[in-house]
Amino acid sequence: MKTRYDDLLDDLPNDDSRNCAPSFELFLQLPAVKALSPLAFNVSEATVKDVLAKLEQQVDQVKEEMATYALDVRFKALKLILAVTTEMTEKEIEDLDPDVLAEEAYDDEFFERPSSWLSCRHCGRHGPLLDLLKHLQTGCHKAHWWTFRFPMYLPVEVACASSAIFDLLKVDMDEPMTPKELNEKLEGHSLTWENAPRWKGAQRTGWRYLVRFPFLFPFLFPSLR
Repeated sequence: MKTRYDDLLDDLPNDDSRNCAPSFELFLQLPAVKALSPLAFNVSEATVKDVLAKLEQQVDQVKEEMATYALDVRFKALKLILAVTTEMTEKEIEDLDPDVLAEEAYDDEFFERPSSWLSCRHCGRHGPLLDLLKHLQTGCHKAHWWTFRFPMYLPVEVACASSAIFDLLKVDMDEPMTPKELNEKLEGHSLTWENAPRWKGAQRTGWRYLVRFPFLFPFLFPSLR
């Protein structure tokens, strides 16, 4: 099954599409795939062939469910961003239709703006949606936990810290950019947190550390507990 999963990933048009695909663990939870799981308990060669044959019969449905999964991740990310960065009410956000993703206002550039960046729930890494999805697929050693919980979040504390840092350094948060491009803009600059906790390295550091601070030290932020 893992080999067939890898083949389906290879069929996707580009790396961004592959990063938006479900992990192998979540792939096994897709309805069309999960329906085959009772057969998978019998690991005889005949059963394996039978399972793969049935998978091939419904491969179009599997691909459709993978595409739906990718849209669902994008839609959930959008609602997280809007909840923190706009004055929309909880009901207004819950009432949004997934078709809103087709609007120009929420195109790829929207998710590339620092004002729309999210954080990895497992390690606190902060960045654009596609950057985090790639990180979860290939770089986050705790990513197996995201089988059970949406892997990204955006605490108000993180959004406020980002806004303050970018405003201080005169970086336009609504200009699409990558973390690497942001680092280049900030090259030669350092940050001083005047009322930071008094331990080595906390007061003078880079933007990534300050944005991750609520994740690293949640006991200082009761709303994240």
